[in-house]
Amino acid sequence: GFGRIAKFLCDYLQALGAKVTVCARNEAALENAKLKGFQVKNLSDLKSLEYYDCIVNTIPAHILHNDLLQTANERFVLDLAPSDSG
Repeated sequence: GFGRIAKFLCDYLQALGAKVTVCARNEAALENAKLKGFQVKNLSDLKSLEYYDCIVNTIPAHILHNDLLQTANERFVLDLAPSDSG
């Protein structure tokens, strides 16, 4: 997602020299992120986490499913907006 928390975090990480990729469903959010100099990927195209060193979820929904998390191997995964899955 590219909401309030993600925008702040992306700006901060980019200022530290990180290469940042934003994943979102909303095309306007992806375009906004691209204009700010971030790499973008539609969330529906995210099939693996193996290409990322650190994964941060800011979407308050269950998007990090077990099959996706299995591709993370030993990468750092931080869920800042966990969903209420019961």
